[in-house]
Parts: sequence; structure tokens; C-alpha cells
Amino acid sequence: MEEQEIRNETTKPENEQKAESKLKKTRGESKKGRFNCLLEELLESERKPILKLVFPDKYRTHQYRDKQKNTLKELSKELLELGLDIQIKKTASKELQRLIKDKDKGKDQIKHNIEGYGHKKESNFTSWVESKIKGKGPHIYLWKKGNKFLYVGRGGDKRRVSSYKKSKYLIIKGTTIKVWFIKNPSEVPAAECLAWHLYKPLDNKNKPSRSSKKRDKKCPICELKKELKKQIDKLL
Repeated sequence: MEEQEIRNETTKPENEQKAESKLKKTRGESKKGRFNCLLEELLESERKPILKLVFPDKYRTHQYRDKQKNTLKELSKELLELGLDIQIKKTASKELQRLIKDKDKGKDQIKHNIEGYGHKKESNFTSWVESKIKGKGPHIYLWKKGNKFLYVGRGGDKRRVSSYKKSKYLIIKGTTIKVWFIKNPSEVPAAECLAWHLYKPLDNKNKPSRSSKKRDKKCPICELKKELKKQIDKLL
């Protein structure tokens, strides 16, 4: 009986077929469902080393090892991405709000709609910066075009946002810029990174650069990514 069960394992086991079928079904389901299914697939791979010891002829080929390696690599990558997406949706907005100044007073953000043409557009923007950002301290900002998020950045004073008066975002691309003021200067890099994870701006191809200052707080999503990858790698 046991011998028959082990023999079945070497010829496309039924439970593997079910797992593959389940994985295909969950492609269109929720991220949570897909995450759980992928995790099951990865855990299922742990029995392969045992089968290799019992049936070395079946599992010793380079082709099989390469296939297994690529499959597990793809599974672990998607598992990591799904896990991060779930946590970004669940916690990133709350974490960002926690870092923002005066959120209880309704002054946590200011917005400027890009209007006018040519010199008038630049003049309106400059006046807005002088009246709304000057002297307010560290902040992060987000350029938008309609409902699309274009770019996330950070600044210590009005100079960073003011530098956009000649940029493509003011002249051509952007329709709105939003600014959030941050309570603690040491939390500005983390706030920028959280906004990058949350809004996925089109022109920020890479994650914002880390601060070189040791006192600056780290992005909680990036820290989660490190730990999650570490735990997933233990399964491989």
C-alpha cells in the first residue's frame, strides 16, 4: 500500500494536479486567496528532497532540477509581491497618515490645480508656493494628471517644490500637485517611500533613495519586504 502511494508520487501525483488546478482557479480571485494558494504550492515542494532520496533516478536529471528551480523561483517571487500588495493596501495609508502633521485639523495636505497658460500658469504656481509652503517645513508631494499618479518626491522647504516652475509637470504633464507636511524631519524619507508604495507613480520607476542619516526612520513596507523574503527563502 505504502509502496503504491510512493510510486504514484513519481508519476504526476493527484494531489499535485489538484494543487495546480487550484492555483489556476485562484488567478482570478482575491489576492488573499492567491497568496494562500501559492504558499501551499511552495510548502508542497518541501517533500521533493525526500522523494529524491527514495527515487534518485527520477529526480537527478539536470532538466528536472532546473525546472524545479525556475518553478520555485517564480512561485516565491509572486508570493512576495502578493504579500506586499496585501499589506500595502491594509497598512500603508494608515502609516502615512500617522506621519502627517495636523491631520486632525484638516490641514494635513494642500492642493494646487494647475490653471492658466504660459507665464500665467508659472505665476499662479509661484504664488501658491509662497503662500502655502513657505516656512511650513519638511513635506512630501505628489504630481497627478487627472486620476493618474505621476511622481512622488520630498523636500525640506519651499525650494524643492518651487523648482518645478519650469518643469514638464507644470508646463505639460501635471494637472494637480498635492503636498503633505510631515511631523518629524527624520520620518520624511519613510513617508515618501510609503507614498511610492501606495500610489505607484508612473514616473518613479525605482523606489525612492534611502536616506544616509542613521537617525531617519525606515519605511515599514520595505522592512516587511526584507522579513517576508527571508521567511520565503527558508522554504526553498
